[in-house]
Amino acid sequence: VRMVGEVWRVPIPKSGAPPATWEDAQQVTFDQAKIESMDMTPDGKKFVLDTDRGGQRNLWTLTMPGGEMQKVITEKMVKLLPALSSYGQEIAYTSIIGGERRIWVVPVGGGPSRRLTKQEVYEAYTTWSPDRQEIAFHSGEVGKYDIWIVPAQGGTPRQLTVHPATDWWADWSPDGKWILFSSNRRGNSIYGGPATGNLRLWKIPAAGGKPEPLTDIYVMQGNWSPDGKKVYYTTYRDNNIWEVSAEGGDERQ
Repeated sequence: VRMVGEVWRVPIPKSGAPPATWEDAQQVTFDQAKIESMDMTPDGKKFVLDTDRGGQRNLWTLTMPGGEMQKVITEKMVKLLPALSSYGQEIAYTSIIGGERRIWVVPVGGGPSRRLTKQEVYEAYTTWSPDRQEIAFHSGEVGKYDIWIVPAQGGTPRQLTVHPATDWWADWSPDGKWILFSSNRRGNSIYGGPATGNLRLWKIPAAGGKPEPLTDIYVMQGNWSPDGKKVYYTTYRDNNIWEVSAEGGDERQ
């Protein structure tokens, strides 16, 4: 049995409207391949996907509407978890070589990749600053997962989050001021005590500071809206898409 996952899109319902359904959805890819992760430019016109079309996990781009899938990298190694820079010129991605995960950057049209960090630890899930000068990612540098930031041209990373819990899946806000991430750093009456609760969404100043919780729902990965006023995410509770204000508050399906 081969697992298949395609990309679909749905309109975001206006406030007070019922949630979108499959009748509202439009299919974007038709490869009958496994697509595990993707990213897009803020205008929604260019996608980058990791897909096993052709038999091996690799990076492909797709221009909307009606474009053809284009392979980015030809080297035979597993490449996944792509992140586009804000104007779509470069892709940060994770490679798996000998079982180890490392972060690289490649031009969107293809070409030589450059290694982003020199640490020999688990690294994954990148996100670009809006000015394309820095990249945030999660790393096991200190024996657990925290959010780190490194210059986009390479250099010495700086640690952004410090906590015994797991912090990962970062996303940089459009105004460059905040980084969204998922963490189990604070339990609640449903999910347990400190650092043992299920993942929830947090935000932290990109310059460093105190994290703030945004959700109470058991979440997966979150992403900012293009205007930075909302955060969208999926939940383990029902696998549907939800939104919450960037300032926190009531969550909407």
